[in-house]
Amino acid sequence: MDCLPQIHTIAIHAEAGYRSVVPGIGILCESGTVMGSVGGYSNSIGRVSDYAVVGKYFFERASIRFGVFTGLSTGYDKDINGDPSSQLTPMMGMMISKELNWGPVHALNLVLVPQVNGLTPAFVQFNFTIAPPK
Repeated sequence: MDCLPQIHTIAIHAEAGYRSVVPGIGILCESGTVMGSVGGYSNSIGRVSDYAVVGKYFFERASIRFGVFTGLSTGYDKDINGDPSSQLTPMMGMMISKELNWGPVHALNLVLVPQVNGLTPAFVQFNFTIAPPK
């Protein structure tokens, strides 16, 4: 299993009114086609969020991997049922990962999350992993 630091950068939302700069840090671990990640970030509504996700890559072409993920996050107003007292919000989406090995940057990751019942707009989030020095 390989685990690397994961740096969260920006998110682009399908609706106005959300922050685009979402800095954070996590650990992304991969073993074959399975991945898992935990960490924290400043979310698009100005709160701190912690998260844990698991996923699977299904397809690879030209060192670009495509997969899906699911997980839980904190720091949002409501859960998927609209309950404002919930501390956990489910999330899911697609992930695309391109291995770069460009300086300290190991891979660039693109996360696509669909709109959820008017609860959250669709968005695209960018993050990258850092390889240890050789």
